[in-house]
Amino acid sequence: MSFMNTFRHTVDKKGRVFIPSKLREELGENFVVSVPLDGQPCLSVYPAQNWDALQEKIEMLSSAQKLRVHRIVNGRACRADCDAQGRVNIPQELRNYAGITENVCIIGSGSTIEIWDEDKWSKAYEQLEAEDISAIMADIDF
Repeated sequence: MSFMNTFRHTVDKKGRVFIPSKLREELGENFVVSVPLDGQPCLSVYPAQNWDALQEKIEMLSSAQKLRVHRIVNGRACRADCDAQGRVNIPQELRNYAGITENVCIIGSGSTIEIWDEDKWSKAYEQLEAEDISAIMADIDF
């Protein structure tokens, strides 16, 4: 499974975000929303099996590292599902972390989905385009 594409939506007054049907089908009924591993100002959405695989990898870390990662990533994580209209409720604490207010970009990011505040995504995307992607791809011999 590889999530792709970018979708733009709004956050409703109850803090719900619409997840496009193309992504919902791959995401499954139950998933996890948390802060990203790289500390970016967005949210990561993990299908249940990807979350479980991440937890297994975290368990392989040293005790001190494991504790730090669990405090940050698991401490802010929540299990979620979509309502009948395809919306997921994003807790206020997570919206605050990512600076999500009204307009969001939902990004297919390989094994996860990212939810960004639209303005933050625009700035991050400009920075990505400025990087030499071909040099990064050369590192994986592509």
